[in-house]
Amino acid sequence: MPILPFINDTVENIEQIVVKAHESGAKFIFASFAVTLRDNQRQYFFKKIGPELTKKYVATYGDSYVCGSLNHNLLKKKFETLCLKYGIIYKMKDIIKGISDSVKSEQISLF
Repeated sequence: MPILPFINDTVENIEQIVVKAHESGAKFIFASFAVTLRDNQRQYFFKKIGPELTKKYVATYGDSYVCGSLNHNLLKKKFETLCLKYGIIYKMKDIIKGISDSVKSEQISLF
């Protein structure tokens, strides 16, 4: 996260992220195919991306807090397919379960 619309929201980028995560031994990835922009973040982000991309963001998203990739469905499908291929957990409920299963919880004794 985040996937930035018009910047890195490509199938090739998603492939690279999942492959590199797999090569690095990642057990899970939680993806968001969007970027969130609060007021100050929006101003800073727009300065960094320049006037042409800023115009594109404003025309597409207006003042929306969440700016989701227009390629969301395609990217999500590719992401899920690759995660399954490499055995990487990607659903939050499964991530939480996997973490919970690996943590041992026992009450320590004061005496």
